[in-house]
Amino acid sequence: MKKYRFFCLLLVLITALLSLSACGTGGNTEVTTGPNETKEPSTVIGEETYRFKSANYKNKDLGILNMTDLDDFYTAKDDHSAPVDDAVFKRNLAVEEKYNVNIVYYPMEGKNKGKAAFNAEIRSNEASGLGTYGLYMGQTFYTNSLIVEGMYYDILKAKHLNLDAPWWDGSVNDTLEINGKLYCSIGSFNAGQLTSMMGVYYNKTLYENYNLGAFVADKSIYDVVRDGEWTFEVMSAMTKTFSNHETIMGLGYDLHGIYCSIAGSGVTMVEEDESGNLSILGLYNDHFVSYYEDYYEFFVEEPATLYYTDIPAMRQRFSEDKMLFMVEVINTMGSGHLLNSETVYGILPFPMYTTDQGEYRTNVEVNEIIQVSPTSNTEMVCVLLEYLHYQSRHVLFPVYFEEKLQYRLTDHPDDAEMLQLIRDSLHYDFGTLFTTEINYVWEGIMNSVRDHNPNIASWWAGLDNGNVPQGLLDELLFAYNSMS
Repeated sequence: MKKYRFFCLLLVLITALLSLSACGTGGNTEVTTGPNETKEPSTVIGEETYRFKSANYKNKDLGILNMTDLDDFYTAKDDHSAPVDDAVFKRNLAVEEKYNVNIVYYPMEGKNKGKAAFNAEIRSNEASGLGTYGLYMGQTFYTNSLIVEGMYYDILKAKHLNLDAPWWDGSVNDTLEINGKLYCSIGSFNAGQLTSMMGVYYNKTLYENYNLGAFVADKSIYDVVRDGEWTFEVMSAMTKTFSNHETIMGLGYDLHGIYCSIAGSGVTMVEEDESGNLSILGLYNDHFVSYYEDYYEFFVEEPATLYYTDIPAMRQRFSEDKMLFMVEVINTMGSGHLLNSETVYGILPFPMYTTDQGEYRTNVEVNEIIQVSPTSNTEMVCVLLEYLHYQSRHVLFPVYFEEKLQYRLTDHPDDAEMLQLIRDSLHYDFGTLFTTEINYVWEGIMNSVRDHNPNIASWWAGLDNGNVPQGLLDELLFAYNSMS
């Protein structure tokens, strides 16, 4: 009975956090969606109330081309008996019933090996004019390349979107907007941004047994995060406790862990000046060199850290209380080696490089993006997309978080807050979202660490001191300016 009451309280906490994280001084209110419709709950930021368009689309289909790997979060199972499956079903049903539509998902392989076929399917749909798909949901590194081919609709032209609402990732979409055009976007409907967001798992038993709280004046590690004191220096010091330990590692990571750790350091690859011009030439500076040298020493030269290509082996070691920190995707919670493990663990955001950074930054393993087909009924598609985002945040998020938090993580309810903090600190540099177009600069940085190259200056010189990616960036911007 005590465990049941705890889970109920936890679910209430998560739901409250979802609302409070999006609010300024406001709270929950009701939204008038049309003169003949019932009112629906929404989120208020300040004094702003968000309204949904009233419409009856007379049993039309919304076709969505989505990735097979994430289909469990889109296509509801027939019995929808599991909690997440049921939430997916309820979300889809809410949209279908409100607007009298049928949502039809068309899953395709969406990872690297499927990118050519995915893009070919998009081109085919646009060329045929059949309008099979209204939404495309692939990954940024290949679908964004079709923007300059005119494959997508500029959603800033849509009349009924609340792009500043909390169910849209505003900071990401601001980055994606170029010259007043927004051809791709991200919001709560993107399962990739939910399941593959990265975090720092920590072993609570090792943390307590080795008195690691002494590094932070015996404060709760959660208070350290809240107070903006969770930094690379703190995590590095804790990790090095195990530099000479025979069996326990301080930190385990993979290639993407390098990338997300460096991205979390606050470095911005592509800067925008006051005139709106984008440049990568300022990337290589004293801060860049400083963080690279520190992260290189930590990941490569520090004996307490270990690079893994065998991810299950990393997870197993962590599950056996032989690793303090593990950089991993959130979806690992309550699955695989951690499903039946006795390990007591928590979750934290990536540390800031220094406290001056001022904000935590989270990245994801799968950069899933949404584009609207310009040959579809764009008004209908945008209206439905907005409501899919809204329902995902309010119906799916609490269930997914509760599902993950019930496995050994529930020893500390503050982990629910950390999960929401991680989700709300998603950050995408322009160079991340258009990495293919500008010569894979981020990949070059993380590969330099993996390949044990301590001289980052040589890598930058190989890019003609940034002129190679800058030239590609200029070509991209020129193509944008040439589009009607």
